[in-house]
Amino acid sequence: MFRPLRPLPVDLQHWIGSSSPVVLVSFGSWLSAEHLPISAQRAILETAKGMPKVKFIFKRSRKKEEGEEENKLWENLPENAIARDW
Repeated sequence: MFRPLRPLPVDLQHWIGSSSPVVLVSFGSWLSAEHLPISAQRAILETAKGMPKVKFIFKRSRKKEEGEEENKLWENLPENAIARDW
């Protein structure tokens, strides 16, 4: 059985709007984009940047571990992309 659908959070609904296609990028619950090699992370973000008419939502499925170095790549996303934890 599937869980009942829940509406998107209001802030996501507002950001998505109705004018652009939206791509949800998720690597499942076992892998977060931050676990990929830096070169792959850069390629993913450059691809999103190169498609300004498409909005990207990157699912982040993990929290930073204590003492773990911060990944700065995900702090300066293109205007058409957001990253959300859930």
